[in-house]
This record gives sequence, C-alpha cells and structure tokens, in this order.
Amino acid sequence: VKLPQAIERALIEVSEHKALDRLNLQLRESEARYRSLFEAIPNPFYYKDCDGRYLGCNIAFERYLGMCKEEIVGRTVYDIAPKEIADTYLAADKALFDHPGTQVYEAKVRWADGSLRDVILHKATFIQADGSIGGIAGLILDITERKRTEDMLRYANRALKTLSAANLALVVAPSEDELLRMVTSVIVEKGGYAMAVVGYAEDDPEKSISFMAWAGAKESHYSEAGRPTWIDTEQGQFPIARAIRSGTLQICRDIASDTGFKLWRDSALARGYRSNIVLPLVGGGKTFGGLSIYSSAADAFDGEEVQLLGELASDLAYGIITLRARIVHQQHATLLRQALEQSIQAIASTVEARDLYTAGHQRRVGELATAIAREMGLPEEQIHGIRFASIIHDLGKISVPSELLSKPGKLNDIEFMLVKMHAQTGYNILKNVKFPW
Repeated sequence: VKLPQAIERALIEVSEHKALDRLNLQLRESEARYRSLFEAIPNPFYYKDCDGRYLGCNIAFERYLGMCKEEIVGRTVYDIAPKEIADTYLAADKALFDHPGTQVYEAKVRWADGSLRDVILHKATFIQADGSIGGIAGLILDITERKRTEDMLRYANRALKTLSAANLALVVAPSEDELLRMVTSVIVEKGGYAMAVVGYAEDDPEKSISFMAWAGAKESHYSEAGRPTWIDTEQGQFPIARAIRSGTLQICRDIASDTGFKLWRDSALARGYRSNIVLPLVGGGKTFGGLSIYSSAADAFDGEEVQLLGELASDLAYGIITLRARIVHQQHATLLRQALEQSIQAIASTVEARDLYTAGHQRRVGELATAIAREMGLPEEQIHGIRFASIIHDLGKISVPSELLSKPGKLNDIEFMLVKMHAQTGYNILKNVKFPW
C-alpha cells in the first residue's frame, strides 16, 4: 500500500524540481535579456543607494568615467570626482531625496577624454520591494553638439540682424563719420556684441592706425598699449594690424591665450572681452582699414556668423567708398531701389502668371492709379510709389492655390475665404520691406 504513495511523492518532487529548474532558467534568460538591454543603452546610466554608493552602471558610464565597473561599484562620487563637483552632485541628490520623483537639469561635465561636454542629467528615485526608497538612478544625455548647433544658429541670427540694421544705416547715413558711428552702434546695440571699432590704415611714416569710431567703450581701448601700427613690429601684432597687413580676416577665439593681445590682454579681459574678429575693409584695390568686433563669450565667431559679418564688412567698406564719392553713392542708392522694385516686380509677375484669368489686372490698376494721381497733381515721386503699390497690390495671391484662381465654377464659402486672405498675406510679405515711400 505504501509503495505507490512513495512513488507518487517521488514523481511530484521530480516534477517540482523540473518546474523550479524551468523557472530558474527563465529568470536567468530574462535577467540576461535585461542586462543586455541595460548595457546597450548608448547613454551613461547608473544607479546608487541612499548613501550615494554606486550599485551598478552600464558600459557607457564606464567610458564616461574612464573606469571599469569594478572600480566604480561601492564607491561614492567623492571617490571619483573633485570635491567641488561632488558637492554639487550631492546637493542635487539631497534635493531629490527630499522630494522623491524625478529631476532634470543641465550641467557641464568633463568626460574621461578631457573634453568638457554639455549634458542633461535625468535622475529618479527608485522603490525597493518593501516600498522604501532604494536610491537614485541617473541617465546622462550628451547635448554638446545640439548646444553647439543652437549657439551657431543664435550667433548667425544676431549677425543677420546686425547686417540688416547696418545696411539700413548705409542707406540713411549722411556722412562717412556718421556711417561709422551708426554701424558700430548697431553692432553693439542691435547685435549684442561687446564692442566694435573701426580703424583706418594711415599712409604716414609710422604706418599708424587711426581709430575713427567705436561703440561699447568710452574710448578706444588700444590707446592703453600705445599707438598701434600696421607694419610687422611688436606694436603691429594686434589682430587689426594683421588684418590690414594681410587683407584677411583674423579670428581670436580666446583672448586669454592669444599672443596678439599680450600688450593689453589684462585690460581686455577686465572689460569682459573673450573673443575677437577683425574683418578687413577693402576698397579701391587695397585694404584701407579694419572692423574689429568683440564678444563676451569665448569661441563666439564661427560658421555662418563669420560669413555674415564678412558681408557686413564688405557692405561697410563699399558704403565708405561710395560716401567719399557722392555720385557713386547716388548710383548705389538708385541700384538698390531698382533691385528692390525689380525683385518685388518679379514676384508680382510670378503671381500674375499663376492666374491667367486676371492677367494684366495689376498693370491696368497701376495705369489707372497713375492717371488719377497725375490728374490730382501729385509729385512725381509719389506717383511712382502709387504706381508701384498698384502693381503689387495682389502679391498675396501667391498663397492662394492655383486651382482656386482658375476655377471655372462658383467658389464655395471656404474657397472664397481662402481667396480673401490674400490681402493679409500680401501685407505680411511686405510689412518689413523698407520702401522709400
């Protein structure tokens, strides 16, 4: 009677062992999968206990610190980072423990390879099986390239804004001195640069540089280092001297380490200047001066910003030359106006070409408006403006689908609403164009 029961118990035990073995295998496989996923995370990831001791990390975190996992686990941030940095991390961790949840902030960290990187730190408290807080898990996202792209875009935008405002000064400045004053002021006030200086190369025996205008400082800063020259001497090693001498732009990404600033480096740094670009002013086949622009940030001049500032210097040089010859200046103003009108006229013609049904309408409106203006005895300049306004009054049609412009049947309410929006679109296109009328 007992034998079958013993066999049954043995069979049950064997079955339970097999089930347990299967469960252990599944757990090991699951752990291996999660470990593989954990290690595959491309960003540095770590977790540590409530005392700040690292419990684990992935390969990316090892690369970030330049240490292997065995060297990291069981240690605190004080064991692997300078005290001032460790204090900062500890304060952030304490704030997270005081208010459990998540924490996200930007910081600058130095990678194991020595590079200083911009990162976003994502931290969160994690809960243990008994419901208590077990520690903090953290993920480090490297946003250095994104920040660099954002900085380049910001710098390019401010250079573009400076270029636009400076070009307006080129049109309205009544004299060369006023032009230089307006452009340097625009660079500082509109562009947000720390200082701007225009220097001319003199043809005297000393080959001296005369500073004609500056903004962002009460006086020309070079005076502290003596009167600079553009010949190749110690006094002629200023970036503006090198730009005049070589006819090429000079970029100093960090004034603190550039040998060209040694004569007044301390004074420049005291004023908050960290980087500098000098753009040669070229006209009449020679370099006659330089436009020197300073930024309060290191590595400020790069990429498209340099290209736009180069265009600004070219425009400034051209404005100086044209102001010295009034006739040339008038020709330049006329060309600018014609180019503006022709550009807008070309757009208007393009719009008209999309709507063959009303082809010639803008031109006929212009003829009628001109005839009315002449009958009223208006000045010729005003008549010209009225004619031009008539020609481009339907410019906003460029936003209306061509199938609506040429639809043979009646427009429904939505279609008619789209057509009516062309007046607002035309206004939006033209509102920032500086017409002379």
